[in-house]
Amino acid sequence: MKARIWWGAWKVLAALQGLGLLAISGLVWLTGRVQRGANAAQVEMLLARAEGAIAAQRERRARPRRGGGGTRP
Repeated sequence: MKARIWWGAWKVLAALQGLGLLAISGLVWLTGRVQRGANAAQVEMLLARAEGAIAAQRERRARPRRGGGGTRP
């Protein structure tokens, strides 16, 4: 009788362990997905910042300089 109770308890604990491993696996998968999304957003932000800096630099170079460096009579 005791053996049957211990066997049942063992099976219940094994099932709980399996569910715990499944839950951990799901959390790892979800965390990975969130991290990939965050990485992609960060890359897009950095690209936008770099594109803005390049555009600003092109605008500065395209503007004529005031005052010049030449001598006038």
